Amino acid sequence: MGRTIYILGEDHLKADQTDLKLSILSVSKEYEIHDFMVFDELSVPSIRTTPRRTVSSIPIPPPIEALEKLFWILHHTARLKEELDADLLEQVSFLVEDACKKTVHPDEIEVNLPKIFKECKRRILEACAETHENTTKIQSYIQDLTLDELVVDSTFGSAFFQTYQLVDKAIVRNVVRENADASEDVTFIVIVGEDHVNSIERKLLTADPSFIVYTIHEDEKDMKLDMQKYKLAIGKSRKQKPTRRKRNPRKGDTRSGRKRTASR
Repeated sequence: MGRTIYILGEDHLKADQTDLKLSILSVSKEYEIHDFMVFDELSVPSIRTTPRRTVSSIPIPPPIEALEKLFWILHHTARLKEELDADLLEQVSFLVEDACKKTVHPDEIEVNLPKIFKECKRRILEACAETHENTTKIQSYIQDLTLDELVVDSTFGSAFFQTYQLVDKAIVRNVVRENADASEDVTFIVIVGEDHVNSIERKLLTADPSFIVYTIHEDEKDMKLDMQKYKLAIGKSRKQKPTRRKRNPRKGDTRSGRKRTASR
């Protein structure tokens, strides 16, 4: 029997919904989870509290986490060049403090965009140098980029996408490493932003065909509103012995040993 893995898609601004789902997974008899480990996108262990116990997540390397956050700042900066938006100003203020350890009030973002861009560019190049991963596409994009040239186009998207791939690969490496030593009755729970879910699912299935992956998307809120319905959608056939599974790219329930997603 392979390792059971749940992927929880998350809206990072609504992390309380994920905490609720994690708690239900950890205690509900429907899921038959005896013990569990948590993996996420952060470079320091995050503390997750459930009715069963408190657990620390398995972190990814700091440079890899930083690259995605820094590119989000560049993304929002490019949009702010076109039109000021209060929500984006708030997000940039938060991300600059989180990723760059600098405090810039939302009202001061516009005038500080050149400094913010310069700081992001410097930190991106440093992060690329600190990781052993292939970051050629990112470095080629950022090396000679100026604030005037910064736009959200296909070239930007290609470099940004690589930061996502670095995060996904780092998480999957953690899962594979821990899988070698963890007891068979330990369930792995991966918590990531919704944009990472499908990629991580594919990478997990490629990394080890014995992995049994269950996907719960961020927008599946029945777990809170109707717990019984959610149990039926996700855990109806958990008591059946899973078999080796094939990738099913379409959203929808399948028989045990195949991908499962929650139906509303």
